[in-house]
Amino acid sequence: MPIDTQKYDRQLRLWATTGQQSLATSHVCLVNANTLGCEVLKNLVLPGIGKFTIVDAEKVTQDDLSANFFLKASSLGEYRAEAAKNVLLELNPDVAGEAVTAFRDDGAFWKQFSLVVVSNQFCELGSLKERLWKWQVPLMVVNSVGFYGSLRVFAAELTAIESHPANPFGDLRLDKPWPELQRYVDAISLPALDLVDHAHVPYVVILIKALKEWRKLHAGGAPESSQEKREFKEGIARMARNIHTEVNFTEARDVSWRACQVTETPAGIHELMDLSRTALHAAPERNRIFWVLVSALRLFQKEAGTLPLSGVLPDMASDTASYVRLQDIYRAKARLDRLRFKKHVAAVLLSLEEGGEVSDEVAETFCKNARTLFVARSSNTDDLNTELVEILTRGESPGAMQAEYEDEGLANLYVYLSLLANTHHYNTRASAATLPDLYLAVREVLGSVHIPAKLDQTLQEVVRAQNREFHNTSSLMGGMAGQEALKVLMAQYRVLDNCFVWDGIKSRSDKWKV
Repeated sequence: MPIDTQKYDRQLRLWATTGQQSLATSHVCLVNANTLGCEVLKNLVLPGIGKFTIVDAEKVTQDDLSANFFLKASSLGEYRAEAAKNVLLELNPDVAGEAVTAFRDDGAFWKQFSLVVVSNQFCELGSLKERLWKWQVPLMVVNSVGFYGSLRVFAAELTAIESHPANPFGDLRLDKPWPELQRYVDAISLPALDLVDHAHVPYVVILIKALKEWRKLHAGGAPESSQEKREFKEGIARMARNIHTEVNFTEARDVSWRACQVTETPAGIHELMDLSRTALHAAPERNRIFWVLVSALRLFQKEAGTLPLSGVLPDMASDTASYVRLQDIYRAKARLDRLRFKKHVAAVLLSLEEGGEVSDEVAETFCKNARTLFVARSSNTDDLNTELVEILTRGESPGAMQAEYEDEGLANLYVYLSLLANTHHYNTRASAATLPDLYLAVREVLGSVHIPAKLDQTLQEVVRAQNREFHNTSSLMGGMAGQEALKVLMAQYRVLDNCFVWDGIKSRSDKWKV
């Protein structure tokens, strides 16, 4: 089905048609149509997922009506799954929905989903988590109890080609211009230009020339220390005829740090390329093409000594003709790199006895984002890692955790432990917990680790809430879970890795990998 570009205009600017198409073909399962669950699903229906299924055997009660405005008074006594489905479908006619009023135990049912979201307590969570892990279906467990909330992502592996970093690395290759770029720069003689042309030379040209002159005077080295970088900036200013009126030279001076960037393969990408040797044969099916591409990237980097050029040229002060010419040079180099990269992709596929090739669109997207690939690997247990155990231990030692930020981090960890204990208790006893119940559950979670004395206050707050939801907390957690779910479904942006906690009493949050 074609994408309604007018309807989804704003979000298309964030994740483009590829992301929207991934949403439109996704199928999400929600377990429990409570307040939190409906909030999560609302934030997926509005952007346009393809289909959702609600699994909930409970019927609508007065308590549901008072806590969940997605349910209508006329739905009293009806199945919660049906009532919530009907209201949520009103939000977006492009989305299909289904209600299941009994827990399904067959694998074929659960394997159909792109993502499963479990909202608050669910007695079958332990067994379902094990099976989804085995079937390589991502799972999100989100909780909202009183003023506290938590979110945990369970997935053996999640990948993203388009990770959309907040501060993307500009791939201009100013320190290592390829022959075509260097010839273009050398062909421009700044002293021979008139005033108008001199004021419209792109800063890429200015910086490459400035760096070349610097290297002549500094044994081939680039500016490294703060003092050297200041001197380099001053040298750029001296190249201008009037630094106060020539915007291009002012711009070159302001972004002079770009000339000091070393063109090299990031350490994280080296790790992924090394990992691709084994991951290519063991990755979940949905991630297989990702590892094929990373394997091809490893071959490309080995041959070329660098990653493919992204070909993206930022805006800069220049006349149209000069900018377009420079842009053509970058695009031509990126196109050649992309063709070389596709040959390596074909070689990898051939080694797998598959043959075929990837599309130009996929290759272009991958090459543009080769420096910022993202992979998150998790576990399917609730055990705290060594780092978090050490935080608990330090927090209980005399004089520890004096810094305010450390104290907040420890308090947020208490919230996570309390909610985790509450979930463990309910999933084994299907009842609201007392304080002794939660201490017993904490002992089960921590094992031999000492239980912090300061945990008592947080546990009491969980007991006081008696598993009730406050709609403001559920709304916030629904927004957080919805955001992370979109990342999983689109395989874009950096998904939570892998635990988030919210303390609504003190209005603070934290995240860890557990």
